[in-house]
Amino acid sequence: MASNHHASRQTATAHHTRLTLPRTAHGRAAHTPTLRTQAARLVAGLIAAGSTAAWAAGPSVDLEASASQRVPNDEMRVQLVKESSGKNLETLNTQVIEAINAALDRAKGSPGVRAWASGINTSPEWTQNGKRDGWQVRGNLTLEGTDTAAVARLAGQLASSLQLDGVTYQLSTPRRRAEENRLIKEAVDAFRARAAATAEAFGYKSYEIKQIKLGTSHHSEGNNDGVVAFAAAPRMARDEGSMPSLADQGGDTTITLTASGTIELR
Repeated sequence: MASNHHASRQTATAHHTRLTLPRTAHGRAAHTPTLRTQAARLVAGLIAAGSTAAWAAGPSVDLEASASQRVPNDEMRVQLVKESSGKNLETLNTQVIEAINAALDRAKGSPGVRAWASGINTSPEWTQNGKRDGWQVRGNLTLEGTDTAAVARLAGQLASSLQLDGVTYQLSTPRRRAEENRLIKEAVDAFRARAAATAEAFGYKSYEIKQIKLGTSHHSEGNNDGVVAFAAAPRMARDEGSMPSLADQGGDTTITLTASGTIELR
Protein backbone atom coordinates (compact mmCIF):
# COMPACT_ATOMS: atom_id res chain seq x y z
CA MET A 1 0.00 0.00 0.00
CA ALA A 2 2.78 2.41 0.81
CA SER A 3 4.42 1.89 -2.49
CA ASN A 4 1.20 2.46 -4.38
CA HIS A 5 0.53 5.68 -2.50
CA HIS A 6 4.00 6.92 -3.30
CA ALA A 7 3.56 6.19 -7.03
CA SER A 8 0.24 7.98 -6.91
CA ARG A 9 1.84 11.13 -5.51
CA GLN A 10 4.53 11.02 -8.19
CA THR A 11 1.94 10.77 -10.91
CA ALA A 12 0.01 13.68 -9.53
CA THR A 13 3.10 15.80 -9.27
CA ALA A 14 4.06 15.07 -12.87
CA HIS A 15 0.55 15.89 -14.02
CA HIS A 16 0.65 19.40 -12.50
CA THR A 17 4.23 20.33 -13.55
CA ARG A 18 4.38 23.54 -15.69
CA LEU A 19 7.14 25.23 -17.64
CA THR A 20 8.05 28.54 -16.07
CA LEU A 21 9.93 31.50 -17.46
CA PRO A 22 13.38 32.14 -15.98
CA ARG A 23 13.47 34.78 -13.24
CA THR A 24 15.54 37.92 -13.29
CA ALA A 25 17.56 39.11 -10.30
CA HIS A 26 14.49 41.04 -9.10
CA GLY A 27 12.27 38.00 -9.29
CA ARG A 28 10.49 39.06 -12.45
CA ALA A 29 9.98 36.63 -15.28
CA ALA A 30 12.47 37.08 -18.13
CA HIS A 31 10.66 37.05 -21.51
CA THR A 32 12.30 34.89 -24.24
CA PRO A 33 11.94 36.48 -27.73
CA THR A 34 9.41 34.74 -29.93
CA LEU A 35 10.19 33.59 -33.49
CA ARG A 36 8.26 36.56 -34.84
CA THR A 37 10.36 38.96 -32.80
CA GLN A 38 13.58 37.30 -33.90
CA ALA A 39 12.56 37.47 -37.58
CA ALA A 40 11.70 41.15 -37.24
CA ARG A 41 15.09 41.87 -35.73
CA LEU A 42 16.81 39.94 -38.55
CA VAL A 43 14.97 41.90 -41.25
CA ALA A 44 15.81 45.16 -39.52
CA GLY A 45 19.46 44.16 -39.41
CA LEU A 46 19.49 43.32 -43.10
CA ILE A 47 17.85 46.63 -43.98
CA ALA A 48 20.40 48.47 -41.89
CA ALA A 49 23.26 46.56 -43.53
CA GLY A 50 21.87 47.34 -46.98
CA SER A 51 21.54 51.01 -46.13
CA THR A 52 25.13 51.06 -44.94
CA ALA A 53 26.34 49.35 -48.12
CA ALA A 54 24.35 51.77 -50.31
CA TRP A 55 25.78 54.69 -48.37
CA ALA A 56 29.32 53.31 -48.79
CA ALA A 57 29.03 52.93 -52.60
CA GLY A 58 30.55 55.78 -54.58
CA PRO A 59 29.46 57.36 -57.85
CA SER A 60 29.18 55.50 -61.15
CA VAL A 61 31.60 56.29 -63.95
CA ASP A 62 31.41 55.43 -67.66
CA LEU A 63 34.73 54.29 -69.10
CA GLU A 64 36.15 53.09 -72.41
CA ALA A 65 39.41 51.41 -73.35
CA SER A 66 40.61 49.74 -76.54
CA ALA A 67 43.35 47.61 -78.06
CA SER A 68 44.41 47.70 -81.73
CA GLN A 69 46.47 45.56 -84.06
CA ARG A 70 47.58 46.17 -87.64
CA VAL A 71 47.44 42.96 -89.68
CA PRO A 72 48.49 42.36 -93.31
CA ASN A 73 45.53 41.59 -95.58
CA ASP A 74 45.53 37.93 -96.53
CA GLU A 75 42.59 37.79 -98.97
CA MET A 76 42.13 39.24 -102.45
CA ARG A 77 38.88 39.95 -104.29
CA VAL A 78 38.67 40.78 -107.99
CA GLN A 79 35.56 42.04 -109.79
CA LEU A 80 35.30 41.26 -113.52
CA VAL A 81 32.53 42.30 -115.90
CA LYS A 82 31.24 41.49 -119.36
CA GLU A 83 29.36 44.28 -121.13
CA SER A 84 27.49 44.10 -124.44
CA SER A 85 25.41 46.77 -126.19
CA GLY A 86 23.07 46.53 -129.19
CA LYS A 87 19.54 46.37 -130.44
CA ASN A 88 18.69 42.71 -129.84
CA LEU A 89 18.28 42.04 -126.14
CA GLU A 90 18.18 38.25 -126.53
CA THR A 91 21.49 38.23 -128.39
CA LEU A 92 23.10 40.48 -125.79
CA ASN A 93 21.93 38.28 -122.91
CA THR A 94 23.31 35.21 -124.64
CA GLN A 95 26.70 36.85 -125.19
CA VAL A 96 27.04 37.92 -121.58
CA ILE A 97 25.81 34.66 -120.03
CA GLU A 98 28.09 32.55 -122.24
CA ALA A 99 31.11 34.71 -121.34
CA ILE A 100 30.40 34.47 -117.60
CA ASN A 101 29.81 30.71 -117.73
CA ALA A 102 33.03 30.17 -119.70
CA ALA A 103 34.95 32.16 -117.08
CA LEU A 104 33.39 30.08 -114.29
CA ASP A 105 34.39 26.85 -116.04
CA ARG A 106 37.94 28.13 -116.36
CA ALA A 107 38.01 29.12 -112.69
CA LYS A 108 37.26 25.52 -111.68
CA GLY A 109 40.79 24.62 -112.71
CA SER A 110 42.33 27.10 -110.24
CA PRO A 111 42.54 25.56 -106.75
CA GLY A 112 42.33 28.05 -103.93
CA VAL A 113 40.14 30.49 -105.89
CA ARG A 114 36.43 30.92 -105.26
CA ALA A 115 34.46 32.21 -108.25
CA TRP A 116 30.80 33.08 -108.62
CA ALA A 117 28.51 35.08 -110.88
CA SER A 118 27.42 38.13 -108.93
CA GLY A 119 24.56 39.36 -111.10
CA ILE A 120 23.44 40.39 -114.59
CA ASN A 121 21.93 43.83 -115.17
CA THR A 122 20.00 45.07 -118.18
CA SER A 123 19.41 48.75 -118.90
CA PRO A 124 17.98 50.62 -121.91
CA GLU A 125 19.98 53.09 -123.98
CA TRP A 126 18.33 56.35 -125.03
CA THR A 127 18.79 58.84 -127.83
CA GLN A 128 19.07 62.58 -127.23
CA ASN A 129 15.37 62.83 -128.09
CA GLY A 130 14.46 60.46 -125.26
CA LYS A 131 13.70 57.45 -127.45
CA ARG A 132 14.98 54.00 -126.62
CA ASP A 133 17.79 53.10 -128.97
CA GLY A 134 18.95 49.72 -127.70
CA TRP A 135 20.11 47.85 -124.63
CA GLN A 136 23.15 47.35 -122.49
CA VAL A 137 23.67 44.08 -120.63
CA ARG A 138 26.32 43.77 -117.92
CA GLY A 139 27.36 40.55 -116.21
CA ASN A 140 29.51 40.44 -113.06
CA LEU A 141 31.97 37.80 -111.92
CA THR A 142 33.79 37.73 -108.56
CA LEU A 143 37.07 35.97 -107.79
CA GLU A 144 38.21 35.62 -104.19
CA GLY A 145 40.78 33.68 -102.19
CA THR A 146 43.61 33.74 -99.69
CA ASP A 147 45.97 32.36 -102.33
CA THR A 148 46.34 35.88 -103.71
CA ALA A 149 48.90 34.87 -106.35
CA ALA A 150 46.42 32.34 -107.80
CA VAL A 151 43.60 34.91 -107.78
CA ALA A 152 45.75 37.49 -109.56
CA ARG A 153 46.93 34.95 -112.12
CA LEU A 154 43.38 33.80 -112.94
CA ALA A 155 42.17 37.39 -113.25
CA GLY A 156 44.89 38.02 -115.82
CA GLN A 157 43.89 34.94 -117.78
CA LEU A 158 40.22 35.96 -117.88
CA ALA A 159 40.99 39.51 -118.98
CA SER A 160 40.93 38.51 -122.65
CA SER A 161 37.15 38.06 -122.48
CA LEU A 162 36.16 40.11 -119.40
CA GLN A 163 37.00 43.59 -118.20
CA LEU A 164 38.52 44.33 -114.80
CA ASP A 165 36.14 46.34 -112.63
CA GLY A 166 37.95 46.49 -109.28
CA VAL A 167 40.39 44.87 -106.88
CA THR A 168 40.15 44.92 -103.09
CA TYR A 169 42.25 43.37 -100.33
CA GLN A 170 40.89 42.31 -96.97
CA LEU A 171 41.31 40.03 -93.99
CA SER A 172 39.83 36.59 -94.33
CA THR A 173 37.09 35.74 -91.83
CA PRO A 174 39.13 33.12 -89.89
CA ARG A 175 42.11 35.48 -89.56
CA ARG A 176 39.90 38.38 -88.48
CA ARG A 177 38.13 36.32 -85.81
CA ALA A 178 41.43 34.98 -84.46
CA GLU A 179 42.83 38.51 -84.13
CA GLU A 180 39.64 39.78 -82.47
CA ASN A 181 39.72 36.96 -79.90
CA ARG A 182 43.36 37.71 -79.14
CA LEU A 183 42.58 41.39 -78.59
CA ILE A 184 39.77 40.75 -76.09
CA LYS A 185 42.15 40.20 -73.16
CA GLU A 186 44.20 43.28 -74.07
CA ALA A 187 41.10 45.48 -74.22
CA VAL A 188 39.71 44.13 -70.93
CA ASP A 189 43.08 44.55 -69.20
CA ALA A 190 43.20 48.14 -70.46
CA PHE A 191 39.67 48.73 -69.14
CA ARG A 192 40.58 47.38 -65.69
CA ALA A 193 43.72 49.51 -65.57
CA ARG A 194 41.73 52.62 -66.43
CA ALA A 195 39.08 51.73 -63.84
CA ALA A 196 41.73 51.33 -61.11
CA ALA A 197 43.35 54.64 -62.07
CA THR A 198 39.97 56.38 -62.03
CA ALA A 199 39.11 55.03 -58.58
CA GLU A 200 42.46 56.19 -57.21
CA ALA A 201 42.12 59.62 -58.79
CA PHE A 202 38.78 60.15 -57.02
CA GLY A 203 40.14 58.92 -53.70
CA TYR A 204 38.44 55.51 -53.64
CA LYS A 205 40.16 52.23 -52.85
CA SER A 206 38.45 49.97 -55.38
CA TYR A 207 35.69 49.66 -57.94
CA GLU A 208 33.04 47.24 -59.14
CA ILE A 209 32.18 46.65 -62.79
CA LYS A 210 28.44 47.11 -63.20
CA GLN A 211 28.17 46.79 -66.98
CA ILE A 212 30.56 46.16 -69.86
CA LYS A 213 30.22 45.87 -73.64
CA LEU A 214 32.71 44.73 -76.29
CA GLY A 215 32.77 46.05 -79.86
CA THR A 216 35.05 45.79 -82.89
CA SER A 217 35.90 47.98 -85.86
CA HIS A 218 38.09 47.44 -88.92
CA HIS A 219 39.90 49.86 -91.17
CA SER A 220 41.41 48.42 -94.35
CA GLU A 221 44.23 50.05 -96.28
CA GLY A 222 44.05 47.84 -99.35
CA ASN A 223 45.83 49.43 -102.32
CA ASN A 224 44.51 49.29 -105.86
CA ASP A 225 47.76 49.86 -107.75
CA GLY A 226 47.13 46.62 -109.63
CA VAL A 227 43.94 48.03 -111.15
CA VAL A 228 45.76 51.07 -112.53
CA ALA A 229 48.58 49.02 -114.03
CA PHE A 230 46.16 46.52 -115.52
CA ALA A 231 43.87 49.15 -117.05
CA ALA A 232 46.80 51.05 -118.54
CA ALA A 233 48.09 48.07 -120.52
CA PRO A 234 47.61 48.37 -124.31
CA ARG A 235 44.74 46.25 -125.62
CA MET A 236 46.96 44.49 -128.15
CA ALA A 237 49.29 43.30 -125.40
CA ARG A 238 46.54 41.72 -123.34
CA ASP A 239 47.33 38.05 -123.68
CA GLU A 240 48.29 35.58 -120.99
CA GLY A 241 52.00 35.81 -121.71
CA SER A 242 52.50 39.58 -121.84
CA MET A 243 49.74 40.98 -119.61
CA PRO A 244 50.96 42.80 -116.51
CA SER A 245 49.99 40.89 -113.38
CA LEU A 246 47.87 42.26 -110.56
CA ALA A 247 49.56 43.04 -107.27
CA ASP A 248 48.95 40.03 -105.00
CA GLN A 249 49.49 42.01 -101.81
CA GLY A 250 47.45 44.98 -100.72
CA GLY A 251 47.96 46.90 -97.52
CA ASP A 252 46.88 46.16 -93.98
CA THR A 253 43.73 46.11 -91.88
CA THR A 254 43.70 47.70 -88.44
CA ILE A 255 41.45 45.85 -86.01
CA THR A 256 40.30 47.72 -82.92
CA LEU A 257 38.49 46.01 -80.06
CA THR A 258 36.81 48.38 -77.60
CA ALA A 259 35.65 47.63 -74.06
CA SER A 260 33.17 50.19 -72.75
CA GLY A 261 31.10 50.06 -69.59
CA THR A 262 30.16 51.45 -66.20
CA ILE A 263 31.99 51.04 -62.90
CA GLU A 264 30.94 51.95 -59.37
CA LEU A 265 33.61 53.45 -57.13
CA ARG A 266 34.00 51.98 -53.66
